[in-house]
Amino acid sequence: MDISLLQKIKQAAEKNADAAAGTPDGIFTGQSAHSLDAHGRLVIPVWLYRQLGSPSHVFMMLDPVEKSLDILPRDEMEKLFNPVLPKPLLDPKLKKIFTMIGRFSECLALDKKRRIRIPANLLARAGISSKVVLVGALNRIKIWPYGFQPEETAQQWTQDLEDVFNGG
Repeated sequence: MDISLLQKIKQAAEKNADAAAGTPDGIFTGQSAHSLDAHGRLVIPVWLYRQLGSPSHVFMMLDPVEKSLDILPRDEMEKLFNPVLPKPLLDPKLKKIFTMIGRFSECLALDKKRRIRIPANLLARAGISSKVVLVGALNRIKIWPYGFQPEETAQQWTQDLEDVFNGG
């Protein structure tokens, strides 16, 4: 592994230490199992709530590739969509993408107990029933059905790391 890649991973770990201390601009790492209540509500753990910046609302979207749900802070949602918002809405491909994103995303309020109610259509699309795993994915929080493991080999993961960090 390239030394610069190790340095970048170390820097990310140092940022995570700051996030764990409660800084709102932290990165999301780690994983933990949770249960939804009978109303489809999920309690956001304190450590993730603080990393999100203690918001009153979060954005949730379906990840159609991984069959999971993503929780994004407002600034990440803005980074994702600001580049495409000024484009002409007459572009058929763009209209289709906007419609799909609108259909499979929600702005969810957190109650006083840090719970979000996940809409039934999103739960069904992600194959989630009552147990979930929250996974920190640096700029977002993934919600996977309990027991789900992405099918990826260590070799593929290493290659993806090198491609992303070394521009390969």
